[in-house]
Amino acid sequence: MSASIEKSEKKFDSLYIHIIICAALMIGFGYIPPVAPLTPEGMRIIGIFIGMVYGWLTSGMIWPNLLAIVIVVLYNVTTLANFLVIGLGADTTALMIFSVILISAVNESGVGRFLAAWILSRKILTGRPWLFTTGFLLSCMLLTSFANPYVMILVFWGMLYNVLNMFGIKPFEKYTNVMVGGVVLASTVGMSVFPFKGIAMILLKLYENISGIAVGYAQWIIFILLMGTLMVLAYVLIARFIFRVDMTPLKNIGPDIVKAEDLELTKQIKWMMFFLIAFIGLVLMQGFLPTQWLLTAKLKALGAAGVAMALLAVMTWVKVDGEPLFKFVDIAKKHTMWDMLICCIAILPVANLLTAENTGLQPFLVTILTPVFGGLSPMVFTLSIVILAIVLTNFLQNFIVGVMFLPIICSFSAAMGVSSLPGAVLLIFGVHLALLTPAASPFAVMLFSNTTWIKPKDMYQLMGVAL
Repeated sequence: MSASIEKSEKKFDSLYIHIIICAALMIGFGYIPPVAPLTPEGMRIIGIFIGMVYGWLTSGMIWPNLLAIVIVVLYNVTTLANFLVIGLGADTTALMIFSVILISAVNESGVGRFLAAWILSRKILTGRPWLFTTGFLLSCMLLTSFANPYVMILVFWGMLYNVLNMFGIKPFEKYTNVMVGGVVLASTVGMSVFPFKGIAMILLKLYENISGIAVGYAQWIIFILLMGTLMVLAYVLIARFIFRVDMTPLKNIGPDIVKAEDLELTKQIKWMMFFLIAFIGLVLMQGFLPTQWLLTAKLKALGAAGVAMALLAVMTWVKVDGEPLFKFVDIAKKHTMWDMLICCIAILPVANLLTAENTGLQPFLVTILTPVFGGLSPMVFTLSIVILAIVLTNFLQNFIVGVMFLPIICSFSAAMGVSSLPGAVLLIFGVHLALLTPAASPFAVMLFSNTTWIKPKDMYQLMGVAL
């Protein structure tokens, strides 16, 4: 009893220490004399940003962002109304709210489980263990793109355990390690496919605010699907030719691994699949249809957030066997990501202020980075930054790494006279690959804590080679 009290008191004290440090950075940094080309305004905004990062690392995503908003206003950098116009008025904020509700409703209906079972029941996989392995991981990647990644990891792990038990493959064996780790890797890639969910959505909007370049949804999806597919194929090749996994136990693999009830296509699943396809299709059409068409203009006016709102409105009209297709309020209460939502409201305006001309930050970054990267070609510079970001994202939160490195890529690319788009896209994709250490991401925690089936030392080796 006394031990638990001491532990809680220690946690209480450390929180207040972090609050004091965070506030000191946000307020005090602005009083440090600026080094040219930085300006006093730039020092204030940089201090607020550094304080936000410190708060994110030590205490979470809620109060540091709220405190940052208050201090920006008290510093007379801008008014609260103007700040919220950017934060709440951004289409990213609306998209985060309504797309999450739509996709969560689809996921809760059982669509993900049905599609996974359907894919794995295909006869083409019979007797082809390497094709099965590839199909299993690609299915995981594709289904995670619209479903909750944590849920998909658990769903695919559950199916995997059935396969392993059915064919007598034990925990800690090579194939077990490859597949348990592969499911998490595929899910990590899959969660970045659609730019209207997760950190990809915020980082892409942040990049647009900094550079003025908007990345089209269709282009992003195609790029990530291509990169993800290549990663899965490369991962399978590594398992086959470097780790030399023995596939003899799986030579008789077939559709028997799928349960009959998982293939039941209920009315609710049919409706939800219709709305999911409609959502994805209407969003993709914005990038593929001829720009002169009226439909294209209307879809672009709505954006992905407007499409999600329209479909959610229609979904509330649908009833299945006399019951609503889904309960909007219940889904919203359960799945709204308040930490990411508040972060989006805060970081987009702060990023605008940070990269404004009156701060002097961009020329300052160019000045200090020129000795390091000045002699590199644009391609080598881009690869160096992306590799460094991938390394750091395995020790820091991937969102934080993306926020820190995007201004660097934009500033230095402008100084070199090249487009920042390739580097930014690779960076945003790269910061999702946080699986090398248990501290890298929640998905890495799930992986390394699954000690019933894998050994952490084997995961260090496997993920080290794969990434």
